[in-house]
Amino acid sequence: MDLQKSLRTMALAAATDFEVRQIKRALNSPQATGDALTVVPVGVACREISDDYFKSSCLGIVSIGFAGALDPALSPGACLAPRRIVTTDQTSYEVDPDLRQIIAACVPSGVTDTPLLHTARLLSSIKDKQHAYEQSNCSACDMESGILAELAQRLSIPFACLRVVLDPATAPLPYSIASFSNPGWTTADFLLSTVLRPRELPATVAILRHTATASRTLRRVTKELSTGLCID
Repeated sequence: MDLQKSLRTMALAAATDFEVRQIKRALNSPQATGDALTVVPVGVACREISDDYFKSSCLGIVSIGFAGALDPALSPGACLAPRRIVTTDQTSYEVDPDLRQIIAACVPSGVTDTPLLHTARLLSSIKDKQHAYEQSNCSACDMESGILAELAQRLSIPFACLRVVLDPATAPLPYSIASFSNPGWTTADFLLSTVLRPRELPATVAILRHTATASRTLRRVTKELSTGLCID
């Protein structure tokens, strides 16, 4: 397979509607070439994943979106293109080295290549993040990349990952934010939760600031990725 040609139909797999909107916004910008990439919403923890789509419509998968930091040195907006995905049951998936190298070259600001931890649940407390960091030696975590890596392995197609840190390891996720990983959690639920938990308001405001930072970075790297993949 000619990897450079296969990138013309590479699938960007993103979890939440918010992430999908940021990615599509970047691909619709004049500097990006959105035709080179297809955005595939897979839902949180890949609840909406469709194997049939990937079997019939793409030649490779890039897991893209936000991640939670486990390494205290990582700040919101930091970029990761890990060499390996590790699951909590110690299963390990190596990313395609050629695809990872191309992705890293597309992000001139630089990427962290340390392993990414795939978790079955959201790690919202500082204690949970610290424990995961000590046990896994992974710098960040998400809930989709392990599933997508396993899918790519089954289909024998290239897989890589590009993630942007949203929440730092040194801060907890307030309940109102963490609950967005639950099916059916709405903006109205978020507002009600914020009202009912006023002590979490400072943490909520901080996470919203981090979200703005991470979103700007996600749009930028998506634009860089699209532009870089279209250079012959």
